[in-house]
Amino acid sequence: MRGTQPRLRHLVGAATLTGSLFAALMFASLPAGAQPAPATAVSCPVLSVANPAPGGVVGAGDYVVSGAAWDPAASSGSGISAVSLFIGPRDLGGLFLGSAVPGQGDNPRAFSVTVDLPDNIDAQTTFNAYALSSVSGRETSVSFPVFVGVQPRRIGDATPTPVPTDVSVTTTCPRVNAIATAVSPSAPVATATSVAAPASVPAPQTFSTNCPVLTLGNPQPGDRLTAGDVVISGGAFLAGGSPAPGVTRVDLFLGARDAGGTFLGTGIPGQGSAGPTSWSATVTIPDLGRGQDFAAYAIGTNGQQTSIVFPVFVGAPNRTTGATPTPVPQTVTISNTCSH
Repeated sequence: MRGTQPRLRHLVGAATLTGSLFAALMFASLPAGAQPAPATAVSCPVLSVANPAPGGVVGAGDYVVSGAAWDPAASSGSGISAVSLFIGPRDLGGLFLGSAVPGQGDNPRAFSVTVDLPDNIDAQTTFNAYALSSVSGRETSVSFPVFVGVQPRRIGDATPTPVPTDVSVTTTCPRVNAIATAVSPSAPVATATSVAAPASVPAPQTFSTNCPVLTLGNPQPGDRLTAGDVVISGGAFLAGGSPAPGVTRVDLFLGARDAGGTFLGTGIPGQGSAGPTSWSATVTIPDLGRGQDFAAYAIGTNGQQTSIVFPVFVGAPNRTTGATPTPVPQTVTISNTCSH
């Protein structure tokens, strides 16, 4: 793809970025007999990306992405079902590169996968990795800037403008903070700890391990979505959670999100017109003129997720005869991240 340059590149010795998550649920000193029992620390996946490195220039073609991921709560193995890799944020329609399952050689936490980077980007963007726990269904993501392609030099400049090296680490774990630290491969693994909370503690929320309940009023399986602005609506809530509705957002896509689907928009439960759990969003539908999966993802405040995927027809059908178009299938796939 680049003349005689080798297509397989693997940077050795790149800085490793670790997203480690710590739960803090210990109260400050209270009068004797007034202290509640300490809560159990929340465990979230730990994600480390060794290659590429923040601010790095990543050439087009075959490229080896490597790192480590694990859930401290796993009794064996890594406790990670998959590490998904994207150029650009996944939930904003980023380009899906591939996925890996940790477990290489003697290291159950290490992952490595060869991805194919396109040769038409030649721009600064972000590299995004998402580690999903098979233990809790919670997720940790790492995002940082890279330059994909050939970085241009400005006339008269000795070197190109450096790419920022800021790293963003996020997690779906409730009430915990994500911390990004640079570590060496031999550094000890961080474990969950407890730290003191402010003396003034707000009223505790009711935590639920359930998965969100998600319904769609529009569209329905097999519907035709006309091109242009369309109102998507439904309901979402988390049973047993408080405060209600317990779902932070509902993300909408054409095509499966983790396979590079097109991001349409987001609905916020409680902001719809049909009750406290209802949501709606006006999205712009492209004129594809073909069948496509519609996908909705409800994200709970407890980090759990429920998705609904079904076929629709997007845009106006291309009819050359007066025959009735082939009906769109009405198969519905519902999945969630709850452990069973």
